[in-house]
Amino acid sequence: MDGVFMSVTGGMAAYSLSANGDLIYASGAVEGGERIPVWVDRDGTAKPFALPRRSYLHPRLSPFSLG
Repeated sequence: MDGVFMSVTGGMAAYSLSANGDLIYASGAVEGGERIPVWVDRDGTAKPFALPRRSYLHPRLSPFSLG
């Protein structure tokens, strides 16, 4: 169905179907999911990582040494 908000990254479509057949959905476009991860410091300053635009879904941090 056209016009249903969907996320390519998470595979989500914003709709629900009741037991009696009623359909409800959130209208909108397909969200493409291309993002650039950013690091936000304690002051709220965002610094983008030098990474390509992609559908990053579950980012994780790994311990590393700053020294």
